[in-house]
Amino acid sequence: MPEGGEDAHKDKYAADKEAAMNDFSAPDGMNRDRGCTDIPCALVFIAFLGSMIYLTWMGYSKGEMPKLLAPINGDFTLCGWKNMTDPEK
Repeated sequence: MPEGGEDAHKDKYAADKEAAMNDFSAPDGMNRDRGCTDIPCALVFIAFLGSMIYLTWMGYSKGEMPKLLAPINGDFTLCGWKNMTDPEK
C-alpha cells in the first residue's frame, strides 16, 4: 500500500471540499444583485393569463353554461344534450 494510503486520499478530498466551500462568498449569505432573467417566459405567461380571462368571460357571457359544464360520455357526446350531428340519438 502506498505511503499514507486511503487516509491521505480522504484528507486531500476533505481539504479540497473545504477550500471549495470557502471560495463561495456572498454578502450576508444572499445574492442581492438579482433581477428578472426570463422576461420572454413572463410575457408568455401574462398572455396566457389574459387569454384565459377573456375566454372565461366569453364562455360565461355568450355560452350556454349548462352545456359548458355538462360531462362528456365515452362516445364524446354531452350527457343530457341531444347530439345534433347524429339524428338517431
